[in-house]
Amino acid sequence: MSNPYKNLASAIVLQAIDDTVRAIQGRCPRGYYETKTNHEDIIQENYKFFRSTWFACLTDIDGKKLVETFESKREFIKQNKFNKIYKFLEE
Repeated sequence: MSNPYKNLASAIVLQAIDDTVRAIQGRCPRGYYETKTNHEDIIQENYKFFRSTWFACLTDIDGKKLVETFESKREFIKQNKFNKIYKFLEE
């Protein structure tokens, strides 16, 4: 039987990762209005979340390392319109 709280925590983390990937690619993350979107603001907002205590409570993922991965692979993410948000972590 799955834990609904763990499922919710995972969904929050995955949505933040997906939003960050979309913003880096210049696409509008779900839930944001295209005309009022500053992609760099979304990226920085999510980086702040990844480094937060709240993020650490939700997951065992190292948020600082995740931000470093996003930054080191930013050009790769920008150029690749992949469907799986984890793909860039594997490269």
